[in-house]
Amino acid sequence: MGGLASCSQPIPATALAEPSAICTALVPFQVEQQLALAEAVAQHERPVVGSASSSSNCCTFSDLARPLCVFREGIVSSKDSAVSVTDGASVLLGPVLGRVTDTTAVVLIEVSATCNLLINVARVCGNFGRERAGECMELALYAEDDEAAGLSQPPLCGLELDNIAFTATGSACICQRMQPGAPQSFELKGLEPETGYLVFLSNVGQEADLKRHVRFTTLPARLDCLRLVVIGSYSSYGASRVLPPREVDPWVHLHDVASAGPEVHMVLHLGSVSDAGQASAQALRHLKDHKSFCEGPRRSMVKRARESLQQAYRSTWGGQDSFRKVLAQVGSQFAVFIPPMDVLLQLVQEQEASPPGLGAAGGGGDEREVTRLALEVYREYQRALWDRTFYTSLDIRKYGHGWDAEKLWLEGHLKLDEVQIAPQDREFMVDAGAVAGSSLEEWHIHRYGCICLIMLDTKGSLVDSVLSPARSSESVVPLLSLRQWRAIDEALKDEATQVLVIASDSPIVLEAITPMGEGEDVDNPRRPVDGPPDWRTSRFEQNRLLLSLFQWKSAQYPSREVILLSSGPGFGTAGDVRDKKLGLSIVSVLAGPVDGTTVTPQNWELQGEIPGGRFSYGYKEPHGRPRPGRRPRPGPWEFCTVDIDLAATQKPTVDVNLISSPML
Repeated sequence: MGGLASCSQPIPATALAEPSAICTALVPFQVEQQLALAEAVAQHERPVVGSASSSSNCCTFSDLARPLCVFREGIVSSKDSAVSVTDGASVLLGPVLGRVTDTTAVVLIEVSATCNLLINVARVCGNFGRERAGECMELALYAEDDEAAGLSQPPLCGLELDNIAFTATGSACICQRMQPGAPQSFELKGLEPETGYLVFLSNVGQEADLKRHVRFTTLPARLDCLRLVVIGSYSSYGASRVLPPREVDPWVHLHDVASAGPEVHMVLHLGSVSDAGQASAQALRHLKDHKSFCEGPRRSMVKRARESLQQAYRSTWGGQDSFRKVLAQVGSQFAVFIPPMDVLLQLVQEQEASPPGLGAAGGGGDEREVTRLALEVYREYQRALWDRTFYTSLDIRKYGHGWDAEKLWLEGHLKLDEVQIAPQDREFMVDAGAVAGSSLEEWHIHRYGCICLIMLDTKGSLVDSVLSPARSSESVVPLLSLRQWRAIDEALKDEATQVLVIASDSPIVLEAITPMGEGEDVDNPRRPVDGPPDWRTSRFEQNRLLLSLFQWKSAQYPSREVILLSSGPGFGTAGDVRDKKLGLSIVSVLAGPVDGTTVTPQNWELQGEIPGGRFSYGYKEPHGRPRPGRRPRPGPWEFCTVDIDLAATQKPTVDVNLISSPML
């Protein structure tokens, strides 16, 4: 498979009756391998005898290397095994946990070579560590009352692996054919609500390291609370990264916070997720003068450029053990639209502004081609975590069908309005911009019962104008597309929604301090904002969004709540935005860098008004604000937790906590 472009092509209706050519080429279901695996497990299946549990249907992690009723990882290393072992294959990236509902979960994996990967799904039944030796305590993941809450177990990510008990019922070992060159996402179907699962990978290079696995807890069928972890930008580091003196690994700290409880349902990545500058520069070097070459060498150059962009994700998501652990064990991972677009769009604008024949400094490569590749790579790694058009469905109840004939592929994307949705499926609906050649919209909306999460795409319109010659001459490029505005309006019309969470890659409400120089207008001290467009460059859209949100909240106040989440400009803080006319306020959070460069807030107004006079805002003093007589000092790394509760009172409650990385 060359890349994402082929995955987004429409599939004829006649192909729905059997595995499509695209799905088969991507991850063919190995029937022979699966049958051999099931036969081998059946031959060696026997009750587990040991001191850990008196039940033959329950076992510990230490038993998983032996033949038992859950799955037998050891069969892939046996010389007489019916399942062939692949030499030289290893996991490049992942596993990464994607969207989780009450009965499904998405896992993203990338391997280095073609192999028959064994995906071992183990259902959790209890915790051996909290009771007397020889007994297993049932895992209480969701407490029904205050008394039960005091007796509930820690979150699944906080349990010691050796103390977790597994059951054969609801567990499976599934064989899948994996191809290198791009990640592949699997949707595990047929799971039980409010149940813990661990997913181990075997028959790859990390067979001995089963502790590298995915953990998740499926959601209740009716969700009335949600816990988010919000993080800003972070840098690309390899496994050899050395922390600065006196600084604790922020990912270890984040995992520790999540392990202490309550259960984290999702992690929102609102800032940059890879080394955009370095990856873009390498891709441009590979594409230098590529249009002057014939087709064969040109394809090779494009392939190397794509690999440079992919390597940015591999080094970031797969290079550091502590970060991999967060991606695999601390909730669903969702990100806004942040491929290396800021750098690429600036290069395109510089080249267009250069005299004919000269091009941008350091140019020679095709910036538009790199921008297209960056969009495709983003979809491979980030959109595949939540968009079902990229999934390969594995039904646990059927023990591993590697393709899903129930999907409806229409014009390259799933049209929810043309599919009859069962009432229970409305609890976890997803709406998103289409994946098609005529559209570059990466916004997505996730509904979790009465809570609606809207991930805004503020770059899509600009990317569309750059890549589409017919639109590149437009003088004004909107921040949000018309389709995105229509989707937001539809979400606001949903009477079942009580809490709206709006996430953006740039601060929705924050004004910069711009010193006035000689000859500047005193009544309008702010200069035009440099760099890519953000909410300060589009006042009409900024006011339109805030007005819509406040009117929506006012219509059923106090039964509705709004939360604004944004990536901060190098620091993190929290506050609120106020509507002077309606007398209401909504929570606003700026997520600071978790692992990267922090800055002081001295160039930003933490208290102020938005031009127009109706809306004002105020943020807390973040870490790093200088004391009188002292130089400003950047603050520590930070992330934020947001707890939404719809069950405690008649109105939704929101609790926001900024958590700084401790210093040694």
